[in-house]
Amino acid sequence: MMLLELQRRMLGDLLEPLEGKQPPEARAGEYMTDSARLEAGERLAIYRRSYWARVRDAVAEDYPALRRVVGGPRFGELLDAYLQAHPSRSWTLRNLSRALPEWLAAHAQFAGRNWRAAVDVARLEWAYIESFDAASLAPLDAEAVARLGPESRLRLQPHLRLLALESSHIEERVLAAHREDLSAGPKPGAGAGQGRIGRGEIRRGRRYLAVHRVAGVVYYRSLDAGMFGVLRALQGGEMEEGGTLVEGVERFLQSNRQQGGVEARMESLRETLALAAQLGWLCMGESLS
Repeated sequence: MMLLELQRRMLGDLLEPLEGKQPPEARAGEYMTDSARLEAGERLAIYRRSYWARVRDAVAEDYPALRRVVGGPRFGELLDAYLQAHPSRSWTLRNLSRALPEWLAAHAQFAGRNWRAAVDVARLEWAYIESFDAASLAPLDAEAVARLGPESRLRLQPHLRLLALESSHIEERVLAAHREDLSAGPKPGAGAGQGRIGRGEIRRGRRYLAVHRVAGVVYYRSLDAGMFGVLRALQGGEMEEGGTLVEGVERFLQSNRQQGGVEARMESLRETLALAAQLGWLCMGESLS
């Protein structure tokens, strides 16, 4: 057997789900030898269990609050189903759980009656990760903001994430879960539902959030519908070099006609730009280095 064929066969067997109907250990002897203490199938099983434990842990570490919403046993089933649909395709585990919020939105059976809240929590947790990791550009100072003209090219901070959620005030729960995991690490029994977030703790209601980073710490900021619309309009036209201010204003006015008259929308625009400048969200349109 050629080395490349051997590597491919072993990799394929390692990636077989642990609960598969035909365990690959039975055929491990075709390309592995027994050791002094273990048979070939037992040797493969060690690597296989270790692989699945690692990728499951990697996804679980990204979603500590989601685990508390759906409960430990159901969360384990969710992890297995997600990883079968989205196995690791990269040398890094950084983006392994990127697709989980979208996947969960299409698989309500893994979240039970808390499904909609679970999807919101997952979206918020992934935004937390992206905001923590994303680049940060030099923000515009007050003088630079005052000099902005219609053709000024703008972009928002790369670490800024904007979310429209259906569950109200879940950000405190998410932030607490992440801070607890960072400060204390995994706790015995956490996978079995310790610290679970119950249905009564989650309220339905439209919620607009900005997720951003300050001095290496991720924060959530509540926005009203007008501010959210302005920021989405500015963010929507960004490319590597940024979009012009007038393009962003036009997008906002066109896409938010239901939010009062022109004057009300222009006031929302002014308030949002002032807030964005104060928080360092506005940057000159330029390529990331």
